[in-house]
Amino acid sequence: MRKLQKLNEIIEEDKIFHDISLKKYNTFAVDSKCKYLITVDNEKKLYKLLTYLDSVGQKYYILGNGSNVLFLRSHINTPIIHIKGKDVRFYQRGDEYIVSAYAGVSLGAVVSKCARLGITGMEWAVGIPGSVGGAVYMNAGAFGGCMADVVQKVYCYKKFNKCILDNLECGFGYRESGFKDEVITRVILRLKKGDKVQIRGEMNKYLQARMTRKINGPSAGSVFKNGEMQAWKIIEECGLKGLRVNGAKISQEHANVIINTGNATGKDIYKLIAKIEKIVYKKKDITLIKEIKIFE
Repeated sequence: MRKLQKLNEIIEEDKIFHDISLKKYNTFAVDSKCKYLITVDNEKKLYKLLTYLDSVGQKYYILGNGSNVLFLRSHINTPIIHIKGKDVRFYQRGDEYIVSAYAGVSLGAVVSKCARLGITGMEWAVGIPGSVGGAVYMNAGAFGGCMADVVQKVYCYKKFNKCILDNLECGFGYRESGFKDEVITRVILRLKKGDKVQIRGEMNKYLQARMTRKINGPSAGSVFKNGEMQAWKIIEECGLKGLRVNGAKISQEHANVIINTGNATGKDIYKLIAKIEKIVYKKKDITLIKEIKIFE
């Protein structure tokens, strides 16, 4: 791709992967091939890369831990920027803690560090596999908690501009936010000092609850958002558990989860999603809203 000839001047060569399988970069384990996968581990390089790509008119996708995405095509020519890193900082202010995390930091790493330091407010997130940036983008939540409850500020980039948004400006809703074309680069969380024993107890309780509904097979978690009625219940009442399209199958353990039984393509999963939507609308007159992000 001639327009990306200066890429090596911005990102180290060992962070640029050509014609790579994305199987280990998405929890669906879909084996799409990517022409350019670029791993970026800090904000400075990320801003520089995004500015360069925008300056040459190159479209790109942003990928975190790949826990809520579906790669639709077998070959993806659009460059994918894989945001991954370990930069997370903790600042104590009396009984409060401010946590500053690079968007590519694993949400699980933040939760674990909070538990070790006796910081409360993130217990509900234990076991969620996404990145911090991805969790904010979709307002991830569980057990009555969500990112909107703890986010103080979000740093992001959009078309040559950097911006800082406070909580209310993020447009948080149920499993969604107001972020569209913006790239989240850093997240600031406001948490509180807590009791380590109580924090661990809460986390263990939530982990046990997750174990009771463990899914057997690669998946991206819930496919559809809940509305007035829970999506899994709607799908189950339509008798769709076990429905499949080639290697893609609705889980027997949870009707709102699609699993890859071993060789599902992105198109198999997408066709199954479309089939669910069609049958539910026909039987229930309900339009299901997808929770997962599709890379076309």
